[in-house]
Amino acid sequence: MKYQDIQAALNKNDLLNIIPDSEIQKISDSFQVYSFSLGDIVLKAGDTAQGFFVIYSGKCRVLDEQNNEKAITLATLQKGDSFGEESLLLNKPVSKTVRASSTVILLKIPSNIFQNLIDTFQDFKSLIEQRIQLHDEVNFLRTLHVFSSLNPKESKLLLDSVERVQIKEGEFLFEENDPGDAAFIIRKGKVRVIKQSANNTVIAIVRPGILIGEMSLLYSRPRSAAVIASEDTECLKLSRDQFIEITKKVPNIQVLLNKQATHRLMQEETLLSQNDEHQEYTDRDSLINIQYKMIESNFSNDQFYCVETSKQILSSVCCIAMIAKSLDIDFSLDQLLDQQILSNKNESLSTISTKIEGLDILTRSLFIQKQKLNQALLPAIIEDQNGQLQILYKFDEEGVVICNPLSGLLHYSKVEFFNFWNQKLISLSSVPNLGKQQSFIKYSYLFLKPYFNLVFGIILLSIFIHSISLFGPFSISILLDQVLIHKDQYMFNSIILIGFIVMCFQCLSYFIRTNLVLHIIRNVSSSITLKFFHYILNLNMMERSKMQVGDLSSRINENERLLLLVSNNSLNVLSDSLSLFVYLFVLYKIHIGLTYSVFAFLLIFLVIFVLVTPYIRKQEIETFFIRNKQESFMVDLLSGIKTIKTDASEKLFFKDGLNYFYQTETERYKAYELNSFLTLMLSFFSKLCFVFILYLGASLVLKQELSLGLFLLYYTCLAFILIPLKDLSRIWDEFLEIRNSLKRISEVFNLKSDLNSNLTQIHKLDGAISLVDVDFQFDLDNYKKTLESISLEISQGEHISLVGRSGSGKSTLVQLIIKLYEVNSGAILLDHCDILSIDSDSIRKQILLIDSESWVFSGSIRENISIANKNIDFDKIIAASTLTLAHEFIQDLPNKYDTIIGDKGIGLSTGQLQKIALARAILTNPQVLILDEALSALDPESEAKVFRNLTNLMKGKTLIYIGNNPYNISSSDKIFVLNLGKLIEVGTHTQLTNKQEMYYHLFCRN
Repeated sequence: MKYQDIQAALNKNDLLNIIPDSEIQKISDSFQVYSFSLGDIVLKAGDTAQGFFVIYSGKCRVLDEQNNEKAITLATLQKGDSFGEESLLLNKPVSKTVRASSTVILLKIPSNIFQNLIDTFQDFKSLIEQRIQLHDEVNFLRTLHVFSSLNPKESKLLLDSVERVQIKEGEFLFEENDPGDAAFIIRKGKVRVIKQSANNTVIAIVRPGILIGEMSLLYSRPRSAAVIASEDTECLKLSRDQFIEITKKVPNIQVLLNKQATHRLMQEETLLSQNDEHQEYTDRDSLINIQYKMIESNFSNDQFYCVETSKQILSSVCCIAMIAKSLDIDFSLDQLLDQQILSNKNESLSTISTKIEGLDILTRSLFIQKQKLNQALLPAIIEDQNGQLQILYKFDEEGVVICNPLSGLLHYSKVEFFNFWNQKLISLSSVPNLGKQQSFIKYSYLFLKPYFNLVFGIILLSIFIHSISLFGPFSISILLDQVLIHKDQYMFNSIILIGFIVMCFQCLSYFIRTNLVLHIIRNVSSSITLKFFHYILNLNMMERSKMQVGDLSSRINENERLLLLVSNNSLNVLSDSLSLFVYLFVLYKIHIGLTYSVFAFLLIFLVIFVLVTPYIRKQEIETFFIRNKQESFMVDLLSGIKTIKTDASEKLFFKDGLNYFYQTETERYKAYELNSFLTLMLSFFSKLCFVFILYLGASLVLKQELSLGLFLLYYTCLAFILIPLKDLSRIWDEFLEIRNSLKRISEVFNLKSDLNSNLTQIHKLDGAISLVDVDFQFDLDNYKKTLESISLEISQGEHISLVGRSGSGKSTLVQLIIKLYEVNSGAILLDHCDILSIDSDSIRKQILLIDSESWVFSGSIRENISIANKNIDFDKIIAASTLTLAHEFIQDLPNKYDTIIGDKGIGLSTGQLQKIALARAILTNPQVLILDEALSALDPESEAKVFRNLTNLMKGKTLIYIGNNPYNISSSDKIFVLNLGKLIEVGTHTQLTNKQEMYYHLFCRN
């Protein structure tokens, strides 16, 4: 490395530029050169820099890895950039990790040389101090969630545009109803957000790193609350004009701010409605007295997590925290607290399970008999007779250990425990994240992690079983070499007795091992199946639309296939493979030369597996996809059998089905050929090995270099090795199928789900809906948008109609409102809250969409109507059915409301099915009702009556109508006209008629 090259790199460094070249040349001999590969950690957060580093070539990333969350890239360093100066100057560990993002070569100036430069050149020191301050500010901005997507250049631009504001304790940053022209980032100190119009109610206490006033940036609204300093505070002020410039470059910032604004609005409304009762919830530090601590039980040395609080309403948060910590699952305590404070409702066993499932924990509600409680999987959530949630940690002969969030860790006798327990319990189990692309070994590790103790026991039992199985060959060797020669009757009797005892131990060990294996298989497989089923139900509609029904059903079958394969002695055979090392050790000790020959044959087996495996794996994948297509074809055929018959297309579909059947059988036959070839090769070389070792061993016996007894022992141990290899072809094929099954299951978990425990729950919706510049398209690769630049306002309690030609986007628009799909750009606001930050389930419980495809299941009419609430009064079912005119035809049925509806409603007309669906909707009491061609199958008279009843029922609530009935449309408070995905007209029936544009031509011209 030439000095000129070093000088060129150093000249690019803005810090070293002020050092004279003569001084740089003097210290050049002290430079140390280091090389790092892609991904290597150059300097880890928490370590002390041992020098001043300058990049000679390559690139590095500066990462913030706090709180074990996903690392945030704060900066990318290139040739001439430097790091480590802050640690050296301030004599403290580095706060950020530096990782190589390519092959990188570094020049290191030792710490003593760097210190000399600091002492000699004051300008050098001042420049470093300025740079440290600048980096600190930029890094501070980029660690904020709202600004984390900014690159270093954009962060610097933002920092240059903010204004520093200092306020003293007791001073107002701004007051309620002040003009909203800026937002503030708290840099140092602490402020209170108060509602002056509500007796100075404290809404929140804000600390450094929090953005406040975001509503001003988004909507330029007057301040809805005041902010006053609790202590001397420094803020960074961001004007709305500068924010608009930044969002042009980074649109994602506006989405993140919308989510934060939604949360703030809901928190404000909740706290104001509770007024003084919940003033204590505003300061997070004193909100609850929660501590994580390990407490030893008096019964044993077991330790348990205990999370306590003094507030009844936060008991559920404590229980979730204890469960997550016990199952080693990441969670956000702040988010759990926020959700619980906003809901302001005590959780029960029936409601807490939803929150727990948001953390990827499977739950199962049980009513369990007292004598069977020892079979329950612990820890579990229980409640006493007063409904107080608690964690059951331990239940055995020594007693019961529970943790009550209000009382701490408690020990009871069984009698004491049964006196207050109501026999209800939530069983919990965690399943690894199958969505990440990982190796089969990694998957296996994640699955077996909760059962490591049992797996270790299985391994020990396997070693024990195969070790004592050597007694048989050893006893034969002793019989031949000693007992028969010396006619030792005592030794003979001893061998027989010991052999009987060994056989008993071996059988007992086999029994225990088999039960342990089945226990693991049952728990793992059931957990995967339950999570898969739960995930399918919550699959994002956009992702679901990309898959055929056969794709999902075939992957559901993979769960059952997985259980079958693993339980089919595969795990036992794999554990038996441990015997290979035991037997090889014995062979090696008996005769080294013969064992080398065995190693040669084992190497041949390994080569066969390596060569054949890729073909088997490829064939398995091809068979799976052909089976997928066949299953999708059969589902479509059975679903559309009526259409097939009416079109007289049976022969055509039979021909297509025959083609799928032929392809499937062809692929299966190819797989069978490969497996047969593998079995044949293994069998041939196994027999060849037996013959070869028999020849060599017999020769050694004849030469008296090996006794007959030892040779028989050797030959028997060889059989213990080679005979299982014949089964290994089948087991290997099953092993590959298991791996492929896991891969195919994980493909579903890679799809986006609606499950998100971090979203806000809305418990009461008013019904105001706003769309702000909404764009949407189903296929992002398709240039044509389904909806384009849609902006509209629906006030609380309004009855509106959406009209337009077929394909104009009416149905898509209402599906976006209930969050079946997510907008590509723009925002949809419910009660001024962005729906992207609201839990989908809480939206759909209050906004009900009924379309023309009235879904029913194979059950009674009563069960279909009361599907949302099985325990609802029968009188309410009759009342709802009467309003939708369903009661009339139900009374004419033989079993009335207990009449069983056939598959997909066979036996009822489309109009009757729509009436049942409408009755079901009325019972849910929605705040917003959307009728998307929901009355299309009714006769005109029935439609008029039902619509009039629904209109009266929804007075004061929001009603959205999509249909072609002119009377229903004309009675709306407001009409929105869509054409080719664009909103082209808005107004009342009279206003739109007078304009004589599209609405007039669609409904009024004739």
